[in-house]
Amino acid sequence: MRRTIIALLVLSAIGLASPVDAAQRLEISGTPCPNLGAYRSAQKSTFICTSKGKRKVWVKLGKESATTTTVVQKGSFSNPIQKGLSGRDNDIEIIVLGLSWNASDEVCKANMFNDGCVIGSNYDGVVDPNSKSHWVRVDLNLKNIGNRLIDVRFDYNYAVSVAGRLYGESQVVASIDSINSVKFLPGSVVNTSFYASVPKSVGTANVLFAMRPSGQSYSYFATS
Repeated sequence: MRRTIIALLVLSAIGLASPVDAAQRLEISGTPCPNLGAYRSAQKSTFICTSKGKRKVWVKLGKESATTTTVVQKGSFSNPIQKGLSGRDNDIEIIVLGLSWNASDEVCKANMFNDGCVIGSNYDGVVDPNSKSHWVRVDLNLKNIGNRLIDVRFDYNYAVSVAGRLYGESQVVASIDSINSVKFLPGSVVNTSFYASVPKSVGTANVLFAMRPSGQSYSYFATS
């Protein structure tokens, strides 16, 4: 009788543990996430929320110890740092979260005097249908890993590379908070965006984000 009770207790314990073990084995990468740039730690790894098409999903940052994330130092034009992975350029850790190929509506609504915008019938900013260019937006996660205040607009250059050509280098968009307005202290993390005006005639193949400390070479990041 005593052996029977012990056996039942052991089986019950196994049964109770099984759902937990199964939950721990669930795949996190590719599952829906709430906000771009959000972090989640699980299974001894860190995941970041990035865009994939029209979805927001968790992407694993890379192999980690308990406290350290694998960071690629530099991405080249022919071998860019992949979307969702960390790249380091001097004192900034950079992660590309996603790309919006046509952000002209939000740029024109923010300020009717931005390039490619005109005054609409309601005296608001609308997209100029005759414009030969349109706006693209790259969503970014930036971390200050140095030991000083960084003013991105003055300390760095950035652009969008399309088919091997750079567009919108350090371009400022009126009335929109973007990478140009980022000033942050050591250890700080910000989610921001870069806007660039790109000719409508160029295709959407091989769109990269490029960033560099002033006077140095660019590091390239894939946007899809």
